[in-house]
Amino acid sequence: MSKTSPKTILRRALTANAIFSGICGVLCVLASDPIAQLTGLASAEIFALGINLEVFSALLIVLATRKDFSRGWVRSLVMAVIAMDVLWVLGSAAMLLTPAAPLTGAGRWIVFAVAMVVADVAYFQLRGFLGLRRAAVPAA
Repeated sequence: MSKTSPKTILRRALTANAIFSGICGVLCVLASDPIAQLTGLASAEIFALGINLEVFSALLIVLATRKDFSRGWVRSLVMAVIAMDVLWVLGSAAMLLTPAAPLTGAGRWIVFAVAMVVADVAYFQLRGFLGLRRAAVPAA
């Protein structure tokens, strides 16, 4: 049985994140009004989220296609991406736990589902990243 390398895990997780973020971004830009009605959030916020997700997706594609993850700036960006994903999940949890949040029932389910996908991707990004760090430390 072959073991998947940390670099492959990280690359796949970044790619999955890029695809998911890109698809969500396009949907938010093209369908901001229907999504706003479905979720209870403002259309302008949904549209702005979509634009930001497209930029984020482009960054993820750049990182996922790097041949080498050992450069300091690449590692810093990967850590920043993981941190942003964790913050997304925490922000989603806060939104779901806030009674004053303007979410509809469907909006709550959508926020929950997206947060679960983001949490999964963050887990695999972190797993790959930490595996790379362990591989870079020489054995004593």
